[in-house]
Amino acid sequence: MKRRNAVVVLVATVVVASAGGWIAASHIRSPAEEAARTAEPDASPILVPAEERVVASEVVTRGTARFGTPQQLTLLPAALKSGPGVVSSIPVAGTEVNEGDVVLTASGRPVFLLQGGQPMFRDLGPGLEGDDVRQLQEALQRLGFDPGAVDGRFTSRTEAAIRSWYEAAGFAPFVTTDEQLAAIRALEAELATARTEVLGADDGVASADAALAAARATESSATATAAAGAAGLQAADAQARADDEAAASEVATRKAALDALLAPPPDATPTAGEIAVARAEMATAQAQATSTHIAGRQLVAEAYATAVTATSEVASADAALRAAEIVRANATGAVDARRTVESVTSIDLDLVRRRAGVQVPADEVVFVRAAPVRVAEVTAGIGTELTGAVMSVTDAIVAIDGSLPLADAPLVTAGMPVTIDEPDLGIEATGVVTRVAETPGTNGVDGFHIYFEILVDGSPPNIVGASVRLSVPVESTGGAVLAVPISAVSLAPDGSSRVQRDSNGTLEFVTVKPGLSADGFVEVTPTAGALRAGDLVVVGIDQRAPGDQGPSTSGA
Repeated sequence: MKRRNAVVVLVATVVVASAGGWIAASHIRSPAEEAARTAEPDASPILVPAEERVVASEVVTRGTARFGTPQQLTLLPAALKSGPGVVSSIPVAGTEVNEGDVVLTASGRPVFLLQGGQPMFRDLGPGLEGDDVRQLQEALQRLGFDPGAVDGRFTSRTEAAIRSWYEAAGFAPFVTTDEQLAAIRALEAELATARTEVLGADDGVASADAALAAARATESSATATAAAGAAGLQAADAQARADDEAAASEVATRKAALDALLAPPPDATPTAGEIAVARAEMATAQAQATSTHIAGRQLVAEAYATAVTATSEVASADAALRAAEIVRANATGAVDARRTVESVTSIDLDLVRRRAGVQVPADEVVFVRAAPVRVAEVTAGIGTELTGAVMSVTDAIVAIDGSLPLADAPLVTAGMPVTIDEPDLGIEATGVVTRVAETPGTNGVDGFHIYFEILVDGSPPNIVGASVRLSVPVESTGGAVLAVPISAVSLAPDGSSRVQRDSNGTLEFVTVKPGLSADGFVEVTPTAGALRAGDLVVVGIDQRAPGDQGPSTSGA
């Protein structure tokens, strides 16, 4: 026991002696050591590595997330039904409705939600064509019901797809009633009668055409005859006048001869026989002149009578032609009337036949721009009539309303990517700028800011209502480039840019061409010397206080 105590005392004595020696040694320095300790420390460079990174400048602002812009769901009355149904079930606000879902029911009938840009404006059924039919076919195809060719034509394949769609949702499709079938049979009978009447009217037109052609031929012949009669009258009159003149000339000649015999010159003495002959010849010429005149006048009278008769026949032919034209016009009018009846009956029959198959009433489908949607507010109530605006919905796409200072707004355009975050709420997302207002002070922002909208990728519902930070890169290198801190770049005496690079403890200058700078970094391209990612470059000089020296970045 005494020996153990002695050993302990000995060890303690050694420890105390050693500690005292160390303390004394730490406080006793040589003059050289003291000078070195109090001298100004050597300056050492601060080195950081060059990096491969994306350099981008950005606009940072804030915004509030929301679901898409509300839109009204409006239903038109269906001509297929006698009146609007009575609302029997409605969704609660906040309900998400997908394409093909039943958004509400009325009088036991569904109202489906489909995606499309065109509102439902009419009942759709067999035989119809149009963009609204194509839109329905596209929706059926998305829902897995094959409508046949998506060509805007409501065919039997489309009808079968609609039937399957309704039945899959637990509802019977809207089909033909007994009243519609009876109307089809009645209209078919009316159409057959109308077509028979059209044929009869066509026959009437054919007969009228034949009579008209005959009247035109008669009128043409009478006109020609009248023209010939007028010409004959003129010719007869001219001939009669010529004959009269010739006969008068002969009488004058014979009278002159007789006068010469009755008053002969002194050296001539006519005989009684010569005078008698001259008298006889003059009498004969006078008689012939009278006969010629009478005959000429008779020919003229006959030609005049022929001309008058021909003119009368022209008048009769004209009257007959006018009558034939009226008959033909009446026959044509009868055909047009019968064909109008046939056309109207055919249209009515076609409409009823279209309603005879599987139908889609206008009040059983509502189209929205994008699905799914969320019910914002229900305006229709249980027991009310299903008509007009029944509810408002928003699409399930999450959007953010933000604002930009006037100076930054020109830098931001639609299509730019956006980083969305709020660390305190654990929010991290991305999006795309979809709209930038053209003037300040719109959409609820003040006159010193420009409104802009962002659609959030993936539409996470947990950020709706949150105020979030928005970072919009407005200029970027596009990919990773060689970059250094801005403080690493300096100007050379010749005005070029350069950085100092550590090469195994030796600093050397590398001439560079600066590029885009942002977030404290600048893109650099070596133009004289080598510089790669990972090389250490000088960003400053470390001049720490005496006694604070420690190992430097360069390993000195």
